Amino acid sequence: SGPRCIRERKRLEMRERKYQVIQKFHEKEGWEIRWMCQVLKVSRAAYYKWLRRKPSERDKENEELTHAIQTIHNGNNGLFGYRKMTMVLNRNGREKRVNDKRVRRLMRLAGLSSEYRRKSRKTWKKSTPEATAENVLNRNFKAEKPNQKWCTDITEVAVPGSSEKLYISTIFDLYDRYPVAYEISSRNDTKLVNDTLRKALDNNPGGCEIFHSDRGFQYTRRAFNEMLGEHDIQQSMSRVSRCIDNGPMEGFQGQLKDICVVLYPGVKTAAEIKGALYKTFDYYINEYPQKRFKGKTAGEVRKAALEEGIVEDYPIQKNPEVMRFWEKIESKKALRAL
Repeated sequence: SGPRCIRERKRLEMRERKYQVIQKFHEKEGWEIRWMCQVLKVSRAAYYKWLRRKPSERDKENEELTHAIQTIHNGNNGLFGYRKMTMVLNRNGREKRVNDKRVRRLMRLAGLSSEYRRKSRKTWKKSTPEATAENVLNRNFKAEKPNQKWCTDITEVAVPGSSEKLYISTIFDLYDRYPVAYEISSRNDTKLVNDTLRKALDNNPGGCEIFHSDRGFQYTRRAFNEMLGEHDIQQSMSRVSRCIDNGPMEGFQGQLKDICVVLYPGVKTAAEIKGALYKTFDYYINEYPQKRFKGKTAGEVRKAALEEGIVEDYPIQKNPEVMRFWEKIESKKALRAL
């Protein structure tokens, strides 16, 4: 597993690709084998030995795996990298679990890569708050069970070729990363937030214990605070200019939009984008495996907890970006103290 082994593995993968290229262009284009071997700097004897080889059981397995990987890749427009691809393969009832290094190698040989990219951007709207709340959540994003801690926010999506925007309001459960309610509107107003909360309470009549948001004008209204109070829900708010206090919600919003772009790249109108977003929510809930949940989806984790009574512990891995952020804060404090 050291650098020497890695170099050797890459060398073998490159040689395999060269053989495949020679075979492909000889069969389809009639190119001369000797000339291609000279250009690619491989031995003709070695190529013919490779060509005459009988496929081993491992080769057959790799061929079946590559076909399965290609099918999944084509089905979601290349959304998954090798880690997510491994989770999906292992979720699909395989008798023998597959290793992510093997999946990475097969994807590389097949020329498959993820189209997933992060392009999210946060915008802020100033307001004079009627009511604010303490940061009760205090960046403790670990929940022991469903409906213990909810967080919420609004994000926007631009409609190409116009000044029109769509606004997505989501309420997100921190236990299973499940969107308990979501609404999409062309208006970023109080109705959008109220409708989302009502839907969350309709879907989960007991509500939650802590409801966390930023200090957007929709959440700092007394009427909204009273609505939470009617259901004995404690309100919590991020500190001013501290988006990190609502980190999981911010991350989910960017993730959702990025998945949507990959799955539905051709949507243009507001109606098409809205439909694509609703489908993306469904895809995230039912089809998107998560490492923290051992390859299970948010929907599977929630169903196990609420319907089957299986409430597992899912530790949160430390986020390097968050760690670097606080290291900077501590270093600034130390400098000021000098």
